[in-house]
Amino acid sequence: MTASTKLAVRDADPPDSPTVAASPAPGATLVVMSPADEFLLEIGLALQGLATVRPVEDLAEALHALREETGPQALAVDAQSLDAALAALEAATLEAPGVPVLLFSPATVREELAALGSDPRITLLPMPLEPESTAHALRRALEAAAVTRTVTPAPVAARRPSPAAIAIEPPSPPESAANGGRPRRRAWLIAPWIAAGVALAAIAAGAYWRLEPRSGVRTAQRPTPIARPTAASPAVDRTIVQGRLDDLLAKARAAMRAHHYTDPPADNALLYYRSAAAVDPASAEARDGLRRIGAVLDQRFQSDLAAGHLNRANATLATLAAVLPDHPALAAERLQWVAAQRARQSALAAQQQAQANARRLAGLVEARIHSGRLTGGTDSASAYAAQLAAAAPQDPLTTSTLADLHAAEAAAAARQAAAAQARANAAEAARLVSRARTQLAAGQLVGPGNDGAAHSLAAARALDPHAAGLDAVGAAAPATPVPALRLVRNYQPRYPYEEIDGHVAGSVVVAFVVDPHGR
Repeated sequence: MTASTKLAVRDADPPDSPTVAASPAPGATLVVMSPADEFLLEIGLALQGLATVRPVEDLAEALHALREETGPQALAVDAQSLDAALAALEAATLEAPGVPVLLFSPATVREELAALGSDPRITLLPMPLEPESTAHALRRALEAAAVTRTVTPAPVAARRPSPAAIAIEPPSPPESAANGGRPRRRAWLIAPWIAAGVALAAIAAGAYWRLEPRSGVRTAQRPTPIARPTAASPAVDRTIVQGRLDDLLAKARAAMRAHHYTDPPADNALLYYRSAAAVDPASAEARDGLRRIGAVLDQRFQSDLAAGHLNRANATLATLAAVLPDHPALAAERLQWVAAQRARQSALAAQQQAQANARRLAGLVEARIHSGRLTGGTDSASAYAAQLAAAAPQDPLTTSTLADLHAAEAAAAARQAAAAQARANAAEAARLVSRARTQLAAGQLVGPGNDGAAHSLAAARALDPHAAGLDAVGAAAPATPVPALRLVRNYQPRYPYEEIDGHVAGSVVVAFVVDPHGR
């Protein structure tokens, strides 16, 4: 079942009976379940006066309306979620099995419903509404409702009503309308369609008087109930082989002994038992063999379901339904499969939600890293990183985001250490500049043991070249005479004997340091 599926209206007349006109009958009602006034308005425009619109807000009110109306009916549901759609279908199955159902839902919900299976009386339609497809689907649903309604013959005199005798009453409003509820507020939406229904009823009554046959009873078959959405059944191999009953049963027994229950395709017990049953439907051995195959399929279905192989379980279930349509566990196993599929969809939705949440938290961490808000409060990189680690500890995105945060924290710590060292150097340079100023005032330009103004200025410049007062104090200091260089220690290098023997000449590079005292 897809979004383009239309209601399949069955030919309800017997071959020898007059044809029933497939058009909405007077008094047709479309029960619309939706909390949105805009949806009601769009439905009314698409309906084009074919029926009376009865708006309801919840499922209980919709079922009450369906039970209350006596003419052709259809149910339109504004299903924004899968649970709402399934609840509406199940309730319609139990309470109103003869009513066509039109489900208007977003694309994601339609895909999930289509995956559950198809029903000829359920129509999936897109949301937001598409005027042409919606109008066509509504017309077909009302036609189906008119065709499937059983028509009881009336006396000849009663089958010629005059237009003056026709009275069309609008649906009685729900109790909430008397209390100022939403149905009263929507009355302006349905009033035009009630008037259109009255006009349509008068026209249809005249046509009825002219075209109604004089005799005969027109009957219509009851439609099949709306089945609960089930798994889309895979194709089942229904091949049989020709042969004598005894030969087919012998081959089936041999296949059972070899545990070839359903495989290989051309030589298995299921094939032979099914073929034997086709030759002699009363064969007790063939029926017993099929029951044993059903037990095997039961076990296989449960194993596949427990292992999470839903597609394989669905194929096994389809085979079981084809082999033993009256199998006592079939209905329960179908419900098991639907529950497992819903659980998988819920788990997938939860996983997608968790991934989306992880991406959101990772984005917040990166944003706070770039803004420099690593710590402090709930709106910081560390706070969001803790939430990310708790929500998705195994996600690779969590690992990379935490690595980025650790790198940012290390860089911030290095910057803080460098800033602290720079502050300490600046403080020490300021102290040395102050000391140099004092030494200059005392005339201690160069003192013993490197304890003079020149030394203090040199040390301050090494710590902080931009220290306050450094240039001013340095400019005030007189030029310091450069003392004569004197040798502190004399080294006599040894010329390598090998080089002497080889008459090899060369050069020696000597490095030396001269201190402020010229040593």
